[in-house]
Amino acid sequence: MKTKTAALLLLVCSASLGSQSVSLVEQLRPFRINQLVVTDLQGLQEPRVEITGRTLHDQEIPLFLAAEQSFPAQLECFLYLDDSIQNVQIRISSSELKPVSFEYSTRLNPYQVTVFSEPRRMLPQLSGYRFTSEKQQLGPGDILILEDPPGPEPPDEGIRDLLDRGIHVITTEQLPEADRPSVERSGWQGELLLLDSLEPAVLTEMLESRREGFAAFKKRFYDLTAGAGFYGLPASQEDALVFEDTRVEDIAAALERQYLPNRLTGFHRMLLLAFTLTAVILVALTKKMATLLLSLTVVLCLFAALSFLSPDPDRSLHLLLNLHHLSSDRIELLRTASHGQEKTAPLTAVLPPKIDAQRFAPPDYETEKWSLSYGLIRSTSRELPLSVFTAAVSVKLDQLPQIEMVEGRYILRYDNPLRYWSLHEPD
Repeated sequence: MKTKTAALLLLVCSASLGSQSVSLVEQLRPFRINQLVVTDLQGLQEPRVEITGRTLHDQEIPLFLAAEQSFPAQLECFLYLDDSIQNVQIRISSSELKPVSFEYSTRLNPYQVTVFSEPRRMLPQLSGYRFTSEKQQLGPGDILILEDPPGPEPPDEGIRDLLDRGIHVITTEQLPEADRPSVERSGWQGELLLLDSLEPAVLTEMLESRREGFAAFKKRFYDLTAGAGFYGLPASQEDALVFEDTRVEDIAAALERQYLPNRLTGFHRMLLLAFTLTAVILVALTKKMATLLLSLTVVLCLFAALSFLSPDPDRSLHLLLNLHHLSSDRIELLRTASHGQEKTAPLTAVLPPKIDAQRFAPPDYETEKWSLSYGLIRSTSRELPLSVFTAAVSVKLDQLPQIEMVEGRYILRYDNPLRYWSLHEPD
């Protein structure tokens, strides 16, 4: 969600030794970059914060690491989870104190709908719902109870913007013309619900009666990334960039095979050919085995050094679709290539400056609407700025990477190549 974190105290646990504590910004959820805050770290000598996740098969996976000479009083930590992680453990240590640990469960019903209401309104606990007084915790498929009609001052976020983000709005008053949604409501827009009263009994009855519908709507958004695959069957095409009746996973596989194959570059092909020819000539002309082996060793070392000094270029491929394209029988794409930090896509804008990026999107693609993005990144450094993914509402990676804080910067380290699906709110 594209909002700045306003509240950091949702769940607090105090350490038995020292005064360190951990605050979750939001409940830990799979398929997103989760944030938590470790407090009272000032004054510790060589502090170290490690976060690991434990899977259903009792395998421990490193998720976050920060080790510096000193930390600020509050340290922001980030970790990526998928649905294989059952619980998360945070370990805080230093050269002078015994390590302190905190543990959190990550088991969460992804289809549970969050309802925002004012603190003064007491609603009973209902199956399938959780209630909050923090608007920042609302995402697509959640519900906002609008207590009062908008006054003469414009609200922080218009009702139309909330509906466009997939948030349902419950109110008793007709909205101003500027905030009324279009008559043709998109299948990915929230619903405006007009009630005669916002009394707890009325709200409870409405929420109970529409539980399945709200859960199904939220599931659609959740499955956009959680249900997406990485290894589709390359789709057959009537044209290079025209696809008919094809799954998006198969479109991504076809683009990857055609435009970003895992092959040797021209330089390395020539280098391999030169090494092969040199080796053949040495075998043919050199009669002494010792001399032959020495010569081949020298040539091999030269080949290795040239390969190391000229690594494969960093490359990436990005497929961007609006959500209405997912139900289209025919998808036509346009291809653009960029170098450096040219802002051509939500994620390519913050990639390393030397990466070659290819972008594929329909001619009518709009950043003002919900978008689903597929990406493949090959990089010799095997790291990316974490900011590449923090703007996404949800993201699914093909691996569990470790996030590290290095000199105040957050880096995501991964095994080459890195594939992802990410969901982005309208700009």
